[in-house]
Amino acid sequence: MPPRHALGLLLLMAACSQRTVPPAQGASPPAPPPAAAAQNGRQLTLLAVSEIHGTPEPCGCQSDPLGDVARILTLLHQTEKEGGALLVDAGALRYTDQPLSATMRPQADLKAEFLESTWQAAGAIVGLGAEDLRFGPQALPKGRRLASNVTGLDLAPPALKEVAGITVGVFAVLDPAAQVPAGITVSDPVAAAQRDVAALRKQGAQVIVALVHEPRPEVRRLVRAVPGITLAVVGAGVGDGGAPELVGETLLVQPAVEAQRVARVDFHLTPDGRLSTQLFAGSEDRQARVARIATRLRTLETQIAELAKDPATDPGFLAARRREQKALQDERHELETAPVTPPPLPYAMARLVPVNRRLPRDPQAAAAMKALDARVGEANRTAGEKIPVPPADPDQPRYVGLETCGDCHRHEANVEFWQKTGHAHAWKTLVDVNKQWSFDCIKCHVTGYGEKGGSAMAHVEGLTDVQCEVCHGPGSLHAARPKQVKIPVGAPDERLCRTCHTPEHSDTFQFDAYLRDIVGAGHGAKRRAVLGDGPTGHELRRAALERAQQGP
Repeated sequence: MPPRHALGLLLLMAACSQRTVPPAQGASPPAPPPAAAAQNGRQLTLLAVSEIHGTPEPCGCQSDPLGDVARILTLLHQTEKEGGALLVDAGALRYTDQPLSATMRPQADLKAEFLESTWQAAGAIVGLGAEDLRFGPQALPKGRRLASNVTGLDLAPPALKEVAGITVGVFAVLDPAAQVPAGITVSDPVAAAQRDVAALRKQGAQVIVALVHEPRPEVRRLVRAVPGITLAVVGAGVGDGGAPELVGETLLVQPAVEAQRVARVDFHLTPDGRLSTQLFAGSEDRQARVARIATRLRTLETQIAELAKDPATDPGFLAARRREQKALQDERHELETAPVTPPPLPYAMARLVPVNRRLPRDPQAAAAMKALDARVGEANRTAGEKIPVPPADPDQPRYVGLETCGDCHRHEANVEFWQKTGHAHAWKTLVDVNKQWSFDCIKCHVTGYGEKGGSAMAHVEGLTDVQCEVCHGPGSLHAARPKQVKIPVGAPDERLCRTCHTPEHSDTFQFDAYLRDIVGAGHGAKRRAVLGDGPTGHELRRAALERAQQGP
């Protein structure tokens, strides 16, 4: 049989033990349409996120960027129409754990406050992450975070909320190993969870959600030690997210960092409100899992063939890979042949939902985020104007920009060629979306950013766009004595390109393909000839955008 962690919660209704929750006492559930009542009963949906890290939206340079608060709100509103929905956040909403200079702090604070107010308006219940405290307790809104094992802060108690006629109780705990400011104490999360579960049940909670700001292994240990939790959300080290799973009778989900994938759990209740953690995977979930299995099986097939040829291969290691291959083949067969018809009510469905462009943006949130961009830009320019660009070292070149380079090259073929490339319009792409003064974006859309004698926030005069000196180095000495001093870099290599064309910001980047777009007649014609025919960066990008629009 496939290993438990691989099937997890994925699938099959017969594979998981049923756990039911009685209906709310005295509650009168809203009457669904007759057809829906006969087929689906009632529906309670929980959307879970964690480690948003002060990121309302992703970098727009990706072909299919993941994450966006405005799209999450669309998902929330859609699920509210389907029954009842609740958004929960397992912590680290406000800030990243990456370095933030004093100059960048205003931008971070504005985004943090935007997220706080947006989640509050959406009725979200939010736990505490250590990153939320990186600028001290005073930066945290009073009485709005949950963390039952934390003292020394003004926190909210565990929450009770009526959703779809069901009383949902939510509590949160923080990793006791978290680095917190002096005067704050983090106690045993298990003991706090046991107290909260007992208290919430006594108050009538039928569903209990635990927001656990710990890595997944610790979350598993906690739910094994604390019976009665319906749903546990992994809050720390979430990465790209993880497959849902059942741990005993508790459903465990792991969303992705920066809200790139939201964990969605749909409880399909009986008309009288009974709920179960019995899991069922619909056709969409099965197709996605089958695709992931197929990818892994292709990798294993190649690996096993290579290992089998190598006389030095450890037989035990080879046998383990073959067992994994067989388990995945069995799981794929089960997924492809198991009935797609849902089981009798009640049951649950759980999956990760990519927050991408196929989810429309909530208009009100999108407008608020546009206003946020304007506030961020104003704050950054104000702060940046006070900090001059570091001067170049004596006898070292500084950045002079195209105006100076153009004294000799303005009408030459190389400049004319550059003007037709995407590099020549890099600044405009930011201006068009009002992000030209964002610390998240500016450095790769101007020349010499952060370099001595280059540009900086609010100091980009003459250095907007990706000009000659980004690739060829600062040119003041060459401009002053062009016959005596050569340009610093004649033919830049791939490492230089990858300082901006990173996987996070340029998902279709391939060096040769992108090079075909920026070398040619008058500007590296010989290098272009060596590259020969093949895809261009523009073609790769266009194809990726088309795939993103079409969906899976």
